[in-house]
Amino acid sequence: MADDYGIKISKEGYDVKTASVENLIMTSASNLLKAKLIGTYEGVGTIAHGLSYVPIYISRTKGGTLERMSFNSNASIDSTNLNLEGSLIKKYYIFYQQAI
Repeated sequence: MADDYGIKISKEGYDVKTASVENLIMTSASNLLKAKLIGTYEGVGTIAHGLSYVPIYISRTKGGTLERMSFNSNASIDSTNLNLEGSLIKKYYIFYQQAI
C-alpha cells in the first residue's frame, strides 16, 4: 500500500495524482484548521475556550442588514477566553491551531 493517500484537490490543469504540493489547492497531508468551538452570542460576553494558548479565531458580526467577517473587530482572544464586545449578534469559530 502506498504511503501517499488522503484527500487532494489540484489546481486547474494539474493531475491530482502527480501534482506537487505547490500545485494543490488543498491536501489532507497539510495542517488544516480544526474547529474547537463554534457558536453564536449576542451582546458583550466571554467564551472560555479551554486552551492554554492563544488560538486562531474568526468572528462574524451581524446587525440588521450589516454582515461582515472580522478577525478582530468586536472580538479579541487570549490564552483563556474569547472576549466579545458590542450589542450585535456574533457567530464565532475557535480553532485548535495556535495563533502566531
